[in-house]
Amino acid sequence: VCEKNNVKATDEALMVVAQAAEGALRDGLSLLDQIISSGVSDITEDIARELLGITKSTITFNILDSIVKKDISSALATVSEVVNSGKDIKYFVWEIISLARDVLVYQTTKDTKLINNYSSVEQIEKLVSMPKEKLAEIITYFSELENSIKNTTFPNVLLESAIISFIS
Repeated sequence: VCEKNNVKATDEALMVVAQAAEGALRDGLSLLDQIISSGVSDITEDIARELLGITKSTITFNILDSIVKKDISSALATVSEVVNSGKDIKYFVWEIISLARDVLVYQTTKDTKLINNYSSVEQIEKLVSMPKEKLAEIITYFSELENSIKNTTFPNVLLESAIISFIS
């Protein structure tokens, strides 16, 4: 599709599209078309994230680090940054889950092939000291939160209260 439209896309950008489409080919093509329609001819991971309303990976690392350190102020500041930038809260929660999964898998196997491609191994290694039980708890807790966010009018309020609840 990119070749037909004379567009270059990095593997990381295409991975962001595939993950946003949750493996659905038709959805992935629709998302890719959305990006191409914006007039971009060289699609990077950051551009794909921006155009799809997905946060930068560093923001996800920051919030997971804040959650683990039980730093409510920092975590809420990160949520505020996400909300103020107009990013999709549901995707943000999904990224927290995905990053916690990457850290858990890498911590257990040390195999970089098993982590999501858009994740930075260097940043994952900074979080690898987190207890496995805490990572599993984060994955479960935020998976339940993700389901709740689908049915709320104020996803940011639900996310903030969930973070406070989880950390406290």
